[in-house]
Amino acid sequence: MSLLPLTFKASVPWNSVVNSDMMGFNSIVKIFHRNIRLLLESLLLGVILERRTTCQTISKAKNFTLPFHSDNNTAMGLLATHILSTPVIELTVTPKTFASCSRPLDEFAEVAIPFWEQCVRIVKQSGKVRYSTFVNVLEI
Repeated sequence: MSLLPLTFKASVPWNSVVNSDMMGFNSIVKIFHRNIRLLLESLLLGVILERRTTCQTISKAKNFTLPFHSDNNTAMGLLATHILSTPVIELTVTPKTFASCSRPLDEFAEVAIPFWEQCVRIVKQSGKVRYSTFVNVLEI
């Protein structure tokens, strides 16, 4: 869940928990993110230089945006850690704990939980595919 962004309030500094593991993970994600961006820009430049398309065509394309318009953060991961390690009775304190975030619990319910459910579905589906492939190989 640390890959998902969390919306911050304007000009309110982070004043919540900090986790060194999350900071290390964030550094790795930033490096990966930068490399993917460089690869995408290089491929796009190659297409333009080979005259397969023009910059005007790309800019006119409907819904064409690069996914690098915002910096990644691990706030959702910190929020998830906080929610999963806090007793249910004390969860009403969470908005105060994450005061620099605009709607922490709402965003967790709207973004993080569906993301987690999708990840679980993907893992289950990939397990079925691998198992059935393995069974088919054994039958041969």
